[in-house]
Order: sequence, then C-alpha cells, then structure tokens
Amino acid sequence: MPGVPFVFRSVAWMVLSWAAAGQFFWQGSPPGSRTAVPAANACSLRGLSTSASQPLSATQLLAAYNTQAHAVRSVVAEARTRLLDKHERWVPVHVLAKRPYWARLIGYIPFGNKVLFDSTSNDRLFRLFLPRKGRFYVGPLESYSHLDPHYENVRPQHVFAATLWPEASPDADVHLAENSSGALELTIRARDHSVPGLKIEFDRSRGVVNRMSLSEDEAIVETVRYEDWEATESAKSNARLCFPRHIWVERPAENVKFELQLLHVVLNDDLPAARFRLDPPIGVPLITLDHTGAK
Repeated sequence: MPGVPFVFRSVAWMVLSWAAAGQFFWQGSPPGSRTAVPAANACSLRGLSTSASQPLSATQLLAAYNTQAHAVRSVVAEARTRLLDKHERWVPVHVLAKRPYWARLIGYIPFGNKVLFDSTSNDRLFRLFLPRKGRFYVGPLESYSHLDPHYENVRPQHVFAATLWPEASPDADVHLAENSSGALELTIRARDHSVPGLKIEFDRSRGVVNRMSLSEDEAIVETVRYEDWEATESAKSNARLCFPRHIWVERPAENVKFELQLLHVVLNDDLPAARFRLDPPIGVPLITLDHTGAK
C-alpha cells in the first residue's frame, strides 16, 4: 500500500490475514448464501427504484447499467480472495483499478506482511512477480492462462472487468425477458458484433445486478456474480455509489474460478500511473511469454 506508514500497513494486513485465515468473518458470506446488508447501507442502482409500481423497460435497465458504468471510474479496495473448487484459504489482497484499462492486484501471505504475488495489466500486457519463486513474467494477456493455475491466476484484468463495467452503446440491440426465478434478464448485443454479447440479470426487488455473462459465438466466456451491494464512499463526491462487496468470477475455457470479498472500498480516487508500475527487482530474471504461453 504505497504512501501508507509501515506500522499501520503491518497492522492492517495482520487484521486482514486473520480474516483471510478464517479467524473471524465480517461483511461476507459463504458462496451461495446472502448476507443481510444493514438498512443504512442498502442501496439500489440509480434509476432502479424498488418502490416503483410500473414495470421496468429494457431502455430503463440499459440506462441504469450505463449510469453505473459511467459513475465508477476507479476502485481502491482492501479485500480477500480464494480459489473455488480447490479448498484454498482466503488470501488478503490489495486491489487497484482505473479506467481506461489499468489494474493491479497484490496478494499477501496470511498472518504476515510478505507478498505472495504482485500483478498488473493494461489493455495489452500483464506483469506478474512471484517473490517466493523468484520469477517475473511479462506477456500478452492471453498467455496468462498458461501459467500454473494458482493464486497468481486471480488476474487483475478480470477484477477490472468485474468492477469497472464497459458502457454499452445506446444503439445496441437489446432484449428483455423474465427468467424462471422472476429476475429480469437484459441481453445486449452490438449490431456490428465488435464486442462480446452481454447478458445482465437484474434483481427487480432490490434494484441491483445479480449476474452478468459474456458470450462469443454463443459460448459463455465469463460469468460474474454479485452480492452484498452497499452504498460506498466516492472520493470525488459527497454522494455515495451503490457497489457490490462480494464477487464471484468464472471463466470456463481457462479453468479460472475465484471469489473476491471487498472489505473496504473507495471509489473514484485519483490513482497516478506510478501505482500500476511493476518492474522486476534487481537480480530477478525477466521471463517473457508469447501468446501461447511459451517462454
């Protein structure tokens, strides 16, 4: 955490480490369950009033999605993550994400202040430092999936996409339907098919998003599930923004599944480019990967 005094940083990460190891649990829930958010913090996306008696239209849902996408410009969070289907422990992480494409994810060893992994990404490349292995990788984004599928594959670009949504074109083709659980599903497809198709599931009773899926050629590329939406501090305004605190990301083709709990979040803070800079330490070799993952 650049700019934070060492003593405070050490204490903060000790607390997060205890939580990550399961010693205590705050503002979170096991996968598949829902935590009751205190009434004072409960929120709905702008334009999705839960008290409205009229049914919501595709135009209203698209506008609410785009309003949220436009309102959130950066994310700074102290969080914890774990891999799914591997019975892994929680790992404390520091999350940085900023439009248009910058992201950084720093994982720490539980019960300590030592870095487990440090990774950054932009629109083209990723960088990954593994201190315990003495390795530093750099390569195109698609080569990331060829690394050993462990915590280093909790990728910053996927956290970026899950928290900083891309705005959808108002001219896109949209279709609205109700699924078997009563939630509203909005499907958005660019008319020129230049971007993956997007399906968004809205919880009409709470005015938030439950799930989003990206698809290419009718195949699911990524599914992101959201819970625990809370009114969240924005550095640029006194108004608080509705933001999820519990996120699950799954990318089937890459065998990537992870869970992310955001414990403390600040939105729209100024993040200089230096916060996303990651260079190999002196004496650590640089391993360059091509798009196939070959060295």
